Amino acid sequence: MLPPVWLDDRIELRDFSMADLPGVDHLGRLAPSASPARMLSDLFWMNVSWSSLTDALGPLRLLDVGCGKGYYGPRLIEWSGGEVESYVGIDAVPRPSWAKLEAGDARLRYVVGDASRLTVPNDVNLIISQSCLEHVEDDMVFFSRIRDQLVPRSTPWLQLHLVPAAACRSLYGPHGVRQYTLRTISRATRLYGGPARFVLFRLGGEKCIDAHRMYVTTRLREQSPARYRDAVRTAVESELQTRHGAALFYAFAIASGSEVVL
Repeated sequence: MLPPVWLDDRIELRDFSMADLPGVDHLGRLAPSASPARMLSDLFWMNVSWSSLTDALGPLRLLDVGCGKGYYGPRLIEWSGGEVESYVGIDAVPRPSWAKLEAGDARLRYVVGDASRLTVPNDVNLIISQSCLEHVEDDMVFFSRIRDQLVPRSTPWLQLHLVPAAACRSLYGPHGVRQYTLRTISRATRLYGGPARFVLFRLGGEKCIDAHRMYVTTRLREQSPARYRDAVRTAVESELQTRHGAALFYAFAIASGSEVVL
């Protein structure tokens, strides 16, 4: 069967699976009350091939768009095994937590800014976002602005964006201005020509969706935390072996070219 005409056939589709998590109880490192999407997102960040990115990009200088309270800064430095050399978090609203985080690690810096007017520092080679782009009013302006700044560079770069899939619309209620589908992601990739590379990881599926609906949407998670912990761990572990049905979340990579290994 031919792909739909609206799908950018340059996108490499992958499932985020246990094959990416060799021999370690990564789930034991997660907050037991976290949502399935947050657990899967954190597992994804923990298991990025950080050393391979350093080989491709050089010392990792990271810009986190929509960083919120900024807690992913120290986490990413830890999870990367120190491969992240510097971290800049940007958010529209300043947070009291930023000053303490900056004081605790000279590699961390936080600034106030608007994603739709983003200026990428010249030394940044890795741009990420975690549950941010669904709140950006015109995300295609965001992608276009980053493209105009990164594509002319002679050095390699990478974007990694974690975004909610369409299933989250019924799970989250009013949340942001959109969820993402292959169609909307194809709109973004078509802004990039030439040697750019695109990889879309599907995180979670119907079992994680069901666990969220049963425990988080209904707020049963707060009433029965032990039952929730067991149910969500079972769902996540199952989906990491074999993912079923629609994706819960996406990890969306745009790379300067094939030299960036994902």
